[in-house]
Amino acid sequence: MDSIGVLILSEIVASPTLGEIHRQGFLTGWSTHGGSPANTISGQKILIHKLMAQLSSPEAQGAGGSGLFRRVYKHTFKVAVPAGTRGIPLDQASEYWRLLFGPTGAQWGPGSASGGLTKPWLEWYLTYLETKWKKAVNKDMWDQTLAFEEKTREDEGLGWWEEGGAWPTVIDDFVEWCKVEKGLGKGDKMEE
Repeated sequence: MDSIGVLILSEIVASPTLGEIHRQGFLTGWSTHGGSPANTISGQKILIHKLMAQLSSPEAQGAGGSGLFRRVYKHTFKVAVPAGTRGIPLDQASEYWRLLFGPTGAQWGPGSASGGLTKPWLEWYLTYLETKWKKAVNKDMWDQTLAFEEKTREDEGLGWWEEGGAWPTVIDDFVEWCKVEKGLGKGDKMEE
């Protein structure tokens, strides 16, 4: 996959797994999301491209939980988990995060249209996970990564961070890694 469009499509038609589409999900999804313009292939393509363009907007991310980005993100975990397992292998989760938080998604780093971020959060996170974590990504970690991403958009200096917060250990360890390896918190507004 080289575009988030396939993940948007998967959410629209409520795919139970990536690439699998059931008749009822297809009919309901297109009628709900597109109405009559989406009852042709060209109309469906237009809608997917329109939704891709909207993904980086604050409205699509929907801080209240109803946004397009949040729906696509949550659905991606469902379709990405291999049958019979409870988590996504890290290498696969990293690729999904690159799509979701990369240039065709809700960019989590410099160049972000909705947040003016200056730090390369996505690259830092993936570098940390690939060198220090190396475990499968369970649902809690997947969901908390989104919550962490949303919080860094509010304040990428991590002024909101609390040592005793309810974050998964992997995110606690990532923040500590950012402090040590990236000098985060030195000069930023962050509680020690």
